[in-house]
Amino acid sequence: MLSRALFRFMSSATKAPFEITDMAALMFTLPKNTPGSLNQVLQTILDNNLNLVHIESRPASLIDADKGFTFIVDIETPNNNSLENVCKKIKKVCGDVTVLGSLDVPLFPRRFSDIDGMQQLVRPLHHDHPGSMDPNYWARRQEFGIIAKNCTLSQELPRIQYTSDETQTWQTVYHALSPLYKKIACSEFLLNFKEMENKGIIKENEVPQIAEVNRYLLGKTGFQLKPISAMEKDRDFLNCLAFRVFPTTLHMRHHSHPYFSIDPDIAHEVIGHVPMLADPEFAEFVQEIGLASLGAAEEEIQKLMNLYFYSIEIGLIMNSEGDRKVYGARILSSVDEINHALSIHPELRHFDPFQACNVKYHRKDLQGLYWFCSDFREAKVLMQRYASTLQKPFNATYDRVQKSIKVSHKVKSW
Repeated sequence: MLSRALFRFMSSATKAPFEITDMAALMFTLPKNTPGSLNQVLQTILDNNLNLVHIESRPASLIDADKGFTFIVDIETPNNNSLENVCKKIKKVCGDVTVLGSLDVPLFPRRFSDIDGMQQLVRPLHHDHPGSMDPNYWARRQEFGIIAKNCTLSQELPRIQYTSDETQTWQTVYHALSPLYKKIACSEFLLNFKEMENKGIIKENEVPQIAEVNRYLLGKTGFQLKPISAMEKDRDFLNCLAFRVFPTTLHMRHHSHPYFSIDPDIAHEVIGHVPMLADPEFAEFVQEIGLASLGAAEEEIQKLMNLYFYSIEIGLIMNSEGDRKVYGARILSSVDEINHALSIHPELRHFDPFQACNVKYHRKDLQGLYWFCSDFREAKVLMQRYASTLQKPFNATYDRVQKSIKVSHKVKSW
């Protein structure tokens, strides 16, 4: 009975092009003397455009053969409505059906378009920010916040008209940083930074445009920058990385402090992050952190943010002779942080994610502690090893064709 009905089902089933397909396992029992009942169940699944992945059966009772067979059917289901509809119809055939593996996890984006709906805000400048007493700078920051909130992933990004003061600050930053890179930056960064200069994406006398950066970055690794005012939660920021989307600011750091930005600015994003995001291995590394954050408990989110900061923002590479190279974006975009990180003042530790995840970092100050690896590939392997130990009830993967997140078990988000 099983093989014939299953053959007919598989011959006519076609996988529907849904954006999201979760796994759900249905368990039901069919009495012995109910000919055609399995065929009805399989037809119900087919009629609702659900894809059958696996089916198995066993006797419902080892003592009473008349109780028939219990079936477990694994299906890909795009939404709860389809699943509920199938369950209702199966119940009419066999009386009851159980959905296995339905799990409660924190809400996370499933579709690429979900990222546009993430909560943003324009944070007031802290009293110790160099622009806090500059009303023109604060007004400009608010203006950039409004522009960012109106930017979506599906539309061409607007061209930003930066002021002469902002352009002058960019020139100051560029002239101070670019001569240092040959001595302090890792080879992956140097290769892509030079390519961006050759293509005119990074120019000496013009603030980079995110639209141009994205055309370059998408062609290299599939990553793209999404303008934001500020993310309300660290979880949202990390979740974006799972889709190869990197949230970015649009404003320029205050002209009075060009050599260190107290918060991420356009110079930090483009000079610091983009050359590394254009490297395929590094892009996978960043996305792994994002995938690890999906559905993670709140305490794990903070640990992942610590690891993100100690690697992607201030990560170092050091060989056996003690020579240090930089791959962290915060260091690469700050003259002050470069001088500090490569001096004798900070503490240096070999990168251990299981230790670093519990060490808090300082957003506003130069760091007293930096973590290093012997090479970037080691950092990637260590981070992946840590991510694999997270106590999450499912595995998440990114479908680059459908631009959606697939999970290994049906989940309920709250």
